Amino acid sequence: MIYIILPQLWARDCQRRVGLRYYLLGVLMPHDWNEYLETGYEEIDKQHKELFARVHKYVRAISEERGDEEIDQLFKFLKDYVTFHFSTEEALLVSKNYPDLPKHHSQHRYFLTRFQELYREYERGRITEHLKQSLHREVVGWLMNHVAKTD
Repeated sequence: MIYIILPQLWARDCQRRVGLRYYLLGVLMPHDWNEYLETGYEEIDKQHKELFARVHKYVRAISEERGDEEIDQLFKFLKDYVTFHFSTEEALLVSKNYPDLPKHHSQHRYFLTRFQELYREYERGRITEHLKQSLHREVVGWLMNHVAKTD
């Protein structure tokens, strides 16, 4: 019983603190953008809001069983936007002499590597359940977690 209650309490605590909720496939998803997610840098917050909006659209489509329609749009958006966002964010961190920049950069590289692997699978033209679950868990989940906890 404790194994059931603890994740629920943890998810409820996250929802209370940063507006996150336990949504799909065990991944914390954005409830709504709120001030707890803001970095204090207008351009970064604007980009994060755009990422959240696109992910929200994708998650809604999945919950309405229209996921295949949105996967194409999400992959195309993330392919360029994430690289642009990471470059913008890292330039800001450099300008602020952020002490954990190497670690932060490494997290970005990990994400880009994993995303490229999934993108290659997507380019083969088949949207499988494995691809959907991987996209949700490893891409969507990573981005939301990274914004909420690291950025």
